[in-house]
Amino acid sequence: EDEEEKDEARLQVAQGLAALEELVFGASRSTEVSRPATGGPSVLSENSVLVASGEDSVEEVRHLVFRFQRLRDLAAPQTVDFGRMQLLEVLSLSHNQLRDLSPLSALVSLSEVNLNFNQIEDLSPLFDCLQLTKVFAAHNRISSVAGLQKCQHLQELSLLANALGQDPEAVQELLRSFSQLPQLRSLDLAENGPALGGTMSSLLFDTLPQLQLLDGQGPLDPSPSPATLTATPPATTPPATRGSPRRPGTAPVPKPPKPPRPPEGAGYPMGNLPGDLRSARSNRMDEVLTKSEAPTPESPKEVLKVLRLQGEA
Repeated sequence: EDEEEKDEARLQVAQGLAALEELVFGASRSTEVSRPATGGPSVLSENSVLVASGEDSVEEVRHLVFRFQRLRDLAAPQTVDFGRMQLLEVLSLSHNQLRDLSPLSALVSLSEVNLNFNQIEDLSPLFDCLQLTKVFAAHNRISSVAGLQKCQHLQELSLLANALGQDPEAVQELLRSFSQLPQLRSLDLAENGPALGGTMSSLLFDTLPQLQLLDGQGPLDPSPSPATLTATPPATTPPATRGSPRRPGTAPVPKPPKPPRPPEGAGYPMGNLPGDLRSARSNRMDEVLTKSEAPTPESPKEVLKVLRLQGEA
């Protein structure tokens, strides 16, 4: 009974915040940050997909953003049939409560996916999506990437803050998988197991000659030769140094060809994200969670955004 009362109270707070937001923002509300769900765990239904994408049928959807929706299960009753979404190229399901990605293996055209801030332990269903070029799976519970080498087009991979590299054997598995990805250019492995510390950065750059960014930084410049030390230094940019990790952003998403469909029925569907589909480093809540510096919100709109997120917690 106490839990039911708490759920009812949370629902009333969320609905009140939504009503207050509507009064303050009105038609000028920014769609830059996805709106959270107002009730309990949501379902990625066919109607939700159409509302979020602005398309008339799920077969036409190419870009789908469904963040902050308390989504737990991609195989729940009334969930959309992912096998019908053969054209889907870009998908963002970040900031949900997902554990099992099995239904996503049907997305044969998927190129870019954002799964930051979930509860995922197994990425392997994505390895059937052979067109993948960018995968963002920071802040999950992933401990292995065995089989990742199937994704031969992969260029960017973020596995920040997971459970990788717990022992030397796990590190060897990582190196074997990464070494078979000829197009991998950007990799984020910060905040994982202790076996990924120390000289691991140099080892990764040696193993992956095509790698340009590791944890947001480039390789260290080699030690200068005696001739270089005696020569007049050219007016160039100072050599790169490795500092605190910078988190990569997700891939850009073009503006949808159609405006969002009006919501049907109950619920609080999210809007489209024009411009950049951005990852954990690109919205205020993620900046706080990754301990990045962010200004305290001062405007009423910023305060309402924070209140709205707190009300949903």
